Amino acid sequence: MTIKNDYGRKPSSSDLFRRSNPGEWATLNYRNKSGNGCRNYKNHSLTGWAKPLILWTLTLLTAWITIMALVMRYSDAAPAAVVILPGERFIAAMPDAAILSRSPVSITLKSDAPAFAKSLYGAGAWLVLPAGLTGCLPLPAQFR
Repeated sequence: MTIKNDYGRKPSSSDLFRRSNPGEWATLNYRNKSGNGCRNYKNHSLTGWAKPLILWTLTLLTAWITIMALVMRYSDAAPAAVVILPGERFIAAMPDAAILSRSPVSITLKSDAPAFAKSLYGAGAWLVLPAGLTGCLPLPAQFR
């Protein structure tokens, strides 16, 4: 199928993508062989504010997970630990700990053993995050 523009010639890139206003999406402006207009297909590239927003969101999420993993690895401040994506090797070699919950993507464990996170990594855990922390605010008395 040969695509021709209104002038009977093959369209150039300037014929295919025209912008009426600089802030609008680029649209296709050509006709196919049957004469039907194949217009208004949007160019879905990330432009404007979307790309920086996605990059900042991914950067903040990565930084948060990294900080939480480092806190869990180098301190025993958290009362429990969440192991992300535990494999069969980890389940078989899991240290002595109470299982608080389990899902297909994580397992939550509690233990009073020193260097608990180190023992979880030694058993084959890929990522260990703290669980059960109250955050920045103290826990209200009704929930203790």
